[in-house]
Amino acid sequence: MNSNGWSVLRVWHSDVLASRKSVLDTIVAILDGRLDEKMIAVDAKFLPSATPEKR
Repeated sequence: MNSNGWSVLRVWHSDVLASRKSVLDTIVAILDGRLDEKMIAVDAKFLPSATPEKR
């Protein structure tokens, strides 16, 4: 998906239910461009789209 221009954010369903504000803050940070690098954590994974300059 990344090579086709899609960014991917994965979070656990339980985190969405238990920590909704934190998950929403992460989504807003991605949309605002404040989070634009690969992030792999215990509770979330963000893989930005692979643009030609990042490949």
